[in-house]
Amino acid sequence: MVDEMQKQKDNEQKEEPACPTCGFDQIAMAIATAHTACNTLDGDKKSECMAWADEIDPDKFKAAKDIVKETLSRTGLDGVRRGADSYNLAIKAGIIDYVAEKLEKNEEVPADLVKAYKAAINEQGV
Repeated sequence: MVDEMQKQKDNEQKEEPACPTCGFDQIAMAIATAHTACNTLDGDKKSECMAWADEIDPDKFKAAKDIVKETLSRTGLDGVRRGADSYNLAIKAGIIDYVAEKLEKNEEVPADLVKAYKAAINEQGV
C-alpha cells in the first residue's frame, strides 16, 4: 500500500503542467522587465543593475515572481511599473500597425484584433 501511494505521488510530480510554457513565458517577461527597470536608474546603480539583469539565468529561478522581487529590491516599484508600461506600449503599437496595414490592403482582420485596434487607437486619442 505504501509503495502504491509513493508511485502515485511520483507520477503526480512528473505530470506536465496545464500550460507547459507558461512558467517560462512569465520568466522571460520578468527578465525583460528587469532590463527595462534597471535602465531607469542612473550612474553606477544602473550599471550594476544592468550587469545583474544581463546575467539572469532563467534556469536558476523557479518562478517569475522571484525575478520581480529581486528587481523591486534594485529599482523599486517605479522601475518595475515602467517595464510593464513599455511592454503594453509595444504591444499596442504593434497591433495598431499590423491592423492598419491589413485594413489598407483590404485584407480580412479577425474581430478580436479589430477590437484591440480600436481600443488602442481610442486610448491614444488618435
